[in-house]
Amino acid sequence: MSIDPREQHAATTALREQVDAGRREIRTDGYAMSIGELASLYEDGEMIIYPRFQRFFRWTAEQKARLIESILLGIPLPQIFLSQRDDGVWEVVDGLQRLSTVFEFMGKLNKEHDATAPTPPPLAKVKYLPALEGMTWDRLPKELNLDFRRTKMNISIILRGGDARAKYELFQRLNTGGSPLSEQEVRNCVLIMENEGFFEWIEELSRHDDFAECVAISDRLTVEGYHMELASRLIVFSMIDIDELQGDVGTLVTDKLINMAKMGSENRTLWSNVFTGTFSILARAALGNRVFKRYSEAEGRFKGGFLLSPFEVVACGIAHHLANGVPASRYSDRLVLSRAKSMWSDEEFRIFARSGLSATYRLRSSIAYGRNLFEIGSLRDG
Repeated sequence: MSIDPREQHAATTALREQVDAGRREIRTDGYAMSIGELASLYEDGEMIIYPRFQRFFRWTAEQKARLIESILLGIPLPQIFLSQRDDGVWEVVDGLQRLSTVFEFMGKLNKEHDATAPTPPPLAKVKYLPALEGMTWDRLPKELNLDFRRTKMNISIILRGGDARAKYELFQRLNTGGSPLSEQEVRNCVLIMENEGFFEWIEELSRHDDFAECVAISDRLTVEGYHMELASRLIVFSMIDIDELQGDVGTLVTDKLINMAKMGSENRTLWSNVFTGTFSILARAALGNRVFKRYSEAEGRFKGGFLLSPFEVVACGIAHHLANGVPASRYSDRLVLSRAKSMWSDEEFRIFARSGLSATYRLRSSIAYGRNLFEIGSLRDG
């Protein structure tokens, strides 16, 4: 099959333009710096490792010890990525756990935040330098101490002008180490850098008692931030236009949250009320953690584990109408319970709720279906 030269030219021209635009968006500079230099920047507040990031990274004592071993053996380390803020301060985008491990071993981590920070723990057992087991920075021989501080790390700096979207992309693409993050953990890191107060607001919503009662997820998913993922989705999908539900769902949620974080706090009261109102309705309807499970007509009960489709239909459907002025009092326990059950016998719902469909198709269908199902004054009212 021959290719039209004009189409080929148009395609290559478009590609060049997109590459040029992408390079303008992410401008970087790079060079090698010693661990001692980086430690001094960190102590002087010229390089920031957000303390709250630490809980998103779960290196074991063995992983930390292997990094120290690698440095002492002279093994090259992966590149560190930093972002330069408008005030010139560097923020760690990728390499946080490596830098944190190094600074912890040197006794510097968190000292600028807490003078009573605990003494760094002794190193765990490693393969090639067994004598390192139990070693601390103060006990390290002087010549090795100096070698450690003089070890170079390759630094790549995202210069001024890089936005939160660029940081998010880098987190996603570069997070390939021993403790990969979930999508929400990556998103949390970006939100903290963009607006820590906004991140704290989402985190507070995800701890709401009625929400926790209705959303029964495993401890592993909770650790990975899935409860915050669900809280984020409810806020975004309750206010979004159906036509905007295109492309990658995770990217869409991130873009919307970053935009909200940039807007300040003026809309948070509304969305806090919508969020708490929605889960107050669901908890009050005596559904508890059953509401997002499969309903069996034959057995007359909800059964199984948490499912995303009913969450998108029920929670996002009710939240959408609360956000548009429908009083919570209009949603009686009987109405909510009957509609939550009815969708499982509806072929339209069963089509988009089955597995194997694209997330975007399912989402467009479930959000539209939920808004219709929980519209007060519709023919479905009972």
